[in-house]
Amino acid sequence: MSVMGLFNKSGRTERYYTKDFPELEVHPKDCVPDERPYGTWTFGTKAWLKGEQGASDEWIGWFTPPRLRQKKPKW
Repeated sequence: MSVMGLFNKSGRTERYYTKDFPELEVHPKDCVPDERPYGTWTFGTKAWLKGEQGASDEWIGWFTPPRLRQKKPKW
C-alpha cells in the first residue's frame, strides 16, 4: 500500500509525524487560504512534529494540503 493510500483510509484524528514519513515534502501552514467556502474544499493531511520529553506535539504544516473539490458533491 502506498503512503497516500494510508492517509486516505485511516481516521482523521490520527496524527502523522514527520519522522515517520521523512521522504514526504511538508508544505507550509499558510498554503491554504483562511477564507474558503464551506463544502468546496477537501481535507488535507497535517504534518506533526513529535514533542520531546513530555512537550506537546506541534503542527508544522501539511503533507497533503487541502484542495478544491474536483467534482460537485452528490447531495
